[in-house]
Amino acid sequence: MSNADYSNWMGNLPERLTKVPLGHLAIPGSHNSFTSTLDPSLGVAVDQSESIQNLGSSCCGAVIKIIQRWSTNQSMAMLDQLTAGIRYFDLRVCKKPDTEQFHFLHGLYGDNVKSLLGTIKTFFEDNPKEVAILDMNHFYNMEPSDHDRLLWEIEDTVGDLLVPVNGYQYKLWSLTLANIWNHPGRIILIYHNPFNAATFPKIWNKNVIQSPWPNTSSKEYLVDFLETNYTEKKRPPGYTFYVWQGCLTPGTGTIALRLCCSLKNVLARPATTAFVNWVKNKAPGEYRINICLVDFVEMADFIPVVIGINSQSSGSFREEIEEDIFAKEYE
Repeated sequence: MSNADYSNWMGNLPERLTKVPLGHLAIPGSHNSFTSTLDPSLGVAVDQSESIQNLGSSCCGAVIKIIQRWSTNQSMAMLDQLTAGIRYFDLRVCKKPDTEQFHFLHGLYGDNVKSLLGTIKTFFEDNPKEVAILDMNHFYNMEPSDHDRLLWEIEDTVGDLLVPVNGYQYKLWSLTLANIWNHPGRIILIYHNPFNAATFPKIWNKNVIQSPWPNTSSKEYLVDFLETNYTEKKRPPGYTFYVWQGCLTPGTGTIALRLCCSLKNVLARPATTAFVNWVKNKAPGEYRINICLVDFVEMADFIPVVIGINSQSSGSFREEIEEDIFAKEYE
């Protein structure tokens, strides 16, 4: 598959793979997805400790530059990632202090949530057979009323593109591309904070996804962690989404010894190379590969390798889908 095809790689899959649960496809994803536009001028974000926030406001920008180098996990903007083939997005959200605005963040503040989600419509207008998973899994400076307001904002912005739940939390075997294409929704939005499912029937809760964190700065440990989970089938059976994290996490010591370096060069480059070498001979499916997550998704042929392993499926997928049941519950 050529690079030109990645904007519509789901639409170009063989027919039998369009009848496979999304939890059994290999899907490339990005870690801390919307950090390419972190803005140093907005100051240190609320996900950092109060002492770091105070230090950032009193050191003539030196601390902020360090935070930016170690908090930026992606070089590509959202639409560029979508065009390149990324279909899973890992998101941290906050209410920016002294405002009513919601922003993506990681160390520093990024784009306004509503504005950025609004731009996603363009991609789906041009590529109507693609499906994205937006996973909002960390929240900062938000009260229950803020969560409700954010969810209404999401509904107002991309509500027509949201894939509704309608009982599929425990029936994800029927959440296939072929079934989704019969309806207008193209975004599966997973929200990890409690919410009223009756009020927000198009929002998926955190029970539909698992994402084991290696929590290491060692690429050797990372690969061992992944291999153990894969060979010992530690991914539970069933049809939930499952994230294979190919990322290294910097400790305080790692950053302190390399203040003038960056996450990209010190950890992301070796981690992504190691992950790609590990995953390229694996197969998608139950107990196997699903969502693959790395920093700086443009490196090490990550995207074409992950998309390509869908061709290595064993043929053991359930292809007889009860589409009439799906259609009734989806409406």
